Amino acid sequence: SECQPGESFRLARVIDQSPQFLRYLTEAALPLGSSGRVVANRPEAAVVTFEVDGQQTTLGHTVAEKLLVAPGA
Repeated sequence: SECQPGESFRLARVIDQSPQFLRYLTEAALPLGSSGRVVANRPEAAVVTFEVDGQQTTLGHTVAEKLLVAPGA
């Protein structure tokens, strides 16, 4: 939720390890270890849009705050 547009990332860790949440991330094209870039971060709307493998997905900041990312290549 703190990444800026244009930043590349790699999903390094997921705080919420529940099966439902991990399944949701996989369905949202964001499995653990995936790499992508932030397209938009809208604090006023509490959403972040990212792109992984050409697919864009938008998450709420509440969900994004459960993800720990590392700088991507």
